[in-house]
Amino acid sequence: MSSVHLTSADVIALEHEHGAHNYHPLPVVFDKGLGAIVWDPEGRRYIDMLSAYSAVNQGHCHPRIVATLIEQAQRLTLSSRAFYNSSFGPFAKKITQLFGYDMVLPMNTGAEAVETGLKVARKWAYVKKGVPEGEAIILSVENNFHGRTLGVISMSTDPDCRIGFGPFLKGVGPVFTDKQGKQKTIRYGNADDVEEALELYGDKVAAFLVEPIQGEAGIVVPPQGYLQRVAELCKKHRVLLICDEIQTGMCRTGKMLASDWDNIKPDVVLLGKALSGGLYPVSAVLANKEIMLCIAPGEHGSTYGGNPLGCAVATTALDVLVDEKLSERAEALGKVFRDSILDIQKSGSEGGKLVKEVRGRGLLNAVVIDEAASKKGRTAWQLCLLLKSRGVLAKPTHVNIIRFAPPLVIKEEELKEAVKIIGECLDDLDKLDDIPGEVESEVGHKDNMRGRKDGYCGGSKTKQAHECPTLMLAMCEYEPSLSLHVHFNVEGTFISLVPTTMENKTCTDSTVMEEQLGSDPLSYPDGGLRAWLVVVGCFIYACVCMSYGWVWGVLQDFYHTEMFPQANLGILTLAGCLSSFITHSLSYGTGGLGDRFRYKTPIALGTILTIAAWFSSAFSTKLWHVFLTQGVFLGVAQGLTLPLYMSLPAQWFHKRRGFATGIATGGSGIGGGVFSLVLRELLSRYGHRDALLIYSGLTGGLLVIGFFLLQERRIPGYLTESKRWLPEHVDGKFYSIACSVFFGIFGFLSPYHFMATYTKYYVPSLDPESILVVLPLVLGAICAGIGRLISGLIADTLGPMNAFFASFFFGGILQMVFWPFARSYAAILAYSILNGLVASWFMSLLPVVCAKLFGVKGLSTITGFMILANSPGQLAGSPIGGAIYDASGHNWIAVAEYSGGMMLLGSLCSLYARFSHDRRVLARV
Repeated sequence: MSSVHLTSADVIALEHEHGAHNYHPLPVVFDKGLGAIVWDPEGRRYIDMLSAYSAVNQGHCHPRIVATLIEQAQRLTLSSRAFYNSSFGPFAKKITQLFGYDMVLPMNTGAEAVETGLKVARKWAYVKKGVPEGEAIILSVENNFHGRTLGVISMSTDPDCRIGFGPFLKGVGPVFTDKQGKQKTIRYGNADDVEEALELYGDKVAAFLVEPIQGEAGIVVPPQGYLQRVAELCKKHRVLLICDEIQTGMCRTGKMLASDWDNIKPDVVLLGKALSGGLYPVSAVLANKEIMLCIAPGEHGSTYGGNPLGCAVATTALDVLVDEKLSERAEALGKVFRDSILDIQKSGSEGGKLVKEVRGRGLLNAVVIDEAASKKGRTAWQLCLLLKSRGVLAKPTHVNIIRFAPPLVIKEEELKEAVKIIGECLDDLDKLDDIPGEVESEVGHKDNMRGRKDGYCGGSKTKQAHECPTLMLAMCEYEPSLSLHVHFNVEGTFISLVPTTMENKTCTDSTVMEEQLGSDPLSYPDGGLRAWLVVVGCFIYACVCMSYGWVWGVLQDFYHTEMFPQANLGILTLAGCLSSFITHSLSYGTGGLGDRFRYKTPIALGTILTIAAWFSSAFSTKLWHVFLTQGVFLGVAQGLTLPLYMSLPAQWFHKRRGFATGIATGGSGIGGGVFSLVLRELLSRYGHRDALLIYSGLTGGLLVIGFFLLQERRIPGYLTESKRWLPEHVDGKFYSIACSVFFGIFGFLSPYHFMATYTKYYVPSLDPESILVVLPLVLGAICAGIGRLISGLIADTLGPMNAFFASFFFGGILQMVFWPFARSYAAILAYSILNGLVASWFMSLLPVVCAKLFGVKGLSTITGFMILANSPGQLAGSPIGGAIYDASGHNWIAVAEYSGGMMLLGSLCSLYARFSHDRRVLARV
């Protein structure tokens, strides 16, 4: 075989045919390496920015380590620990003195070192701490990675490691039961969680296992002082602190150990990977005698552990770390790398916009790619393929996080060359029609699903799930009882099933694109009959609560002509607008509460208060009574429900999200039309008090029915369990949407609030008591409901952002061009119908647009913020129109121009958001 030259394609084909498919490599073949450079069989040169997951810190084929390997291999390779050998003793002295511990227990792989550390800790707990036999606990943190052996994955929260491999060991992992009897997961970087667990179970806890920097989770650096406090807590409760330095040690972070950054000395240190410079598998467990001597002869060992070849190689590898001052080199070059990538991010270039975050220590760094910012939907995996085609090798971990960890011997000019290529590839990622190597990267993996952790996850089970969407729907609906969490990305594409107590939140920021999942991806399923019942419930709430803007038009006319004829129209209008202002102002807080504490409680309270507000308003005899009951009281009541029922359809639907939301919010217009007629008839027949008492009973009964139909969907945990009050990326698009509704609402309400008065003004021949006076208002309201339904269909077909802009634009044109010339009754009716069909879309599309741009995570909070943005317009929009009407000598044209102008201003803001998201003119956005 040595005389046969194999090409890269030959090697890949052989590996695919005869090797297990437990990895998904980039399509590049290593044939030779030296320092930070590797070459493929064709002689192509690459800068290695992964270092075999930090196993070759000293560089590929370091001459000193290679020479030691050859010399020792020609002398003696294996003795087993049944005998002494001449290499282990010197190695043990070297490593213990270098790191400051009494003893070392040698193993081969990192996973073996972790297993050894766990056994040592348990034995210590029984022998020294006095924990009853069989009851010792070992705690860890969520999103950890300590290997893939069965004992280690029992502590994992990674679904790839757990699903299909149970049952697992008991008494290990990050999950504990708190004082309330609820299961809680110890979060990485949160010392309070560690304290709580130790306060409850410290007498039985043998050890706390932690990575000083989480590597596989995406290079997550804990807060400053975290390890110090954890060390203090462990000391207080007599718990061993075990630091897994297998990836972070050996100078990788700019210190000999990453835990050195916090000036702590762990009780047990686990080493591996670069301990041998990448030439031979060697790992080690370091501890003092009190701990290590708990292990007696015959209780633990390894045939190859401590073998002469491995010990000799590791001794030289340690010398290289010290002699070449690789700690100092890693710290200096790491700063160069991070500063350079940050310069790209801040440059304002197209590529810079794709860089979401840069983090790390020394030469262990991560660049988080904002895949949502890619105009072509390009991913971190595709960026790595492009980097490979230009001579830089890196790989994603957890979808959109690329790890950059070159050998510590990399030359500064090589590092700068790599950074230059990274910047060029970022700039070119969206310019290229095809990504080089993308087809080759999928050879042998066409039935699998790519996109998590190191860029790949097996997909046979996912494919089966796709073939049974009913099963997936059931899993979504009944996940609490199944102890499962179903994971989807922000666009609703299925990622994985995760045991609830092992939920891995690290992958939550990523968007898995359709091309990663194949031509027919499994989408988060629409909710079926239960979802449509929720839509009916939302429709009822919209009929009753969101219809107030139209209903107020009838009440305002009644108050102006019957109860308070001397009141200024602008002041009178303010009473109705005050309710909407308070409702919309409270929505941000209410939406946040709903995302945190579930929806039912605030909706129930709001329902009760709404009924009470209408009941109390029946007894209003003075204008300030109206301000108090229908303004303040009703506004508070409706503010407790608005963002919650508006955002519910978006939870239950993905493919038909716009349509479902359109139906739900369309109830506002239909309810406005129907209830305007009903209330007007009640007022004419029974007078103010009895009419409102009947109205409160009627609407209250409907709300009770709607309440029992509403139900929050327990969608994937990371889509809803957000503790933020704003989306994770507050950018120009976010504020543009907020500005569009801020300006647009100023002009939107005026035609409805003034329509009855406007009709009387231009058609004085109408009987003031005739239903024809309010018919334009009623038709406009009903058409607004129909228009919102139509807008949902348009949004699902042409894109919600396009429909959102169209609502503002065409609504503004209608108000500026049509309304001023609608002076006959027929023209007024036509205008009301057209305006209703078009101008009201934006409110119903608001949660759909927010879900599109920012995901479903915390949707009611985000929707609530957007509703808050239109509260000034709810309060002042129509009063300003009324003031313009009074100041201009009853000039309705001035009112129309003002209203239309504000709508067009809103359209400009929405247009900016739309093209910030996707600059293609004809794109479905």
